[in-house]
Amino acid sequence: MKHPQKDNRKAALAQIHIGKKQLGLDDDTYRDMLQNLTGKRSCSDMALAELYQVIKQLENAGFKQHRGRRSGATRQGYYSPRSKGQVIDVMRAIWIEMHQAGIVRDGSEAALAAYAKRMSAQLNGGAGVEKLEWLQRDEQLAARVLEALKKWRARAFKELPHVE
Repeated sequence: MKHPQKDNRKAALAQIHIGKKQLGLDDDTYRDMLQNLTGKRSCSDMALAELYQVIKQLENAGFKQHRGRRSGATRQGYYSPRSKGQVIDVMRAIWIEMHQAGIVRDGSEAALAAYAKRMSAQLNGGAGVEKLEWLQRDEQLAARVLEALKKWRARAFKELPHVE
């Protein structure tokens, strides 16, 4: 079972490092800001409340968070259906993980379907699937789209700043 506190910490750390990159802060400037704000030079030494202070400071400096979810969001196609252990369920999990890491701006089901349509069109000679569930009809195409998504995730996670 995951601890909510740990998930919040991980998300806060990711936001801080995205903010650092977005603002173009070099390491010395970034560490000086941490020191002035919390008395600590590393996020790994900070409590969750201190991490939120750092995020607030980054926002005050111009950092714009891209949040995919809005409170009360009820857009059609936003929420994913229950998992049935299929290839598309693995794709959904990867998509959500990438959204939470800030790699994908829109974590909705509709956005994943749009990605699957574009990718299946590239892999299938121009004919993309209209609905994500239709990928299940062609296991080979579904596997190829999944592999493309995995490769994108691997490349994107390599580029993310490492937590210290």
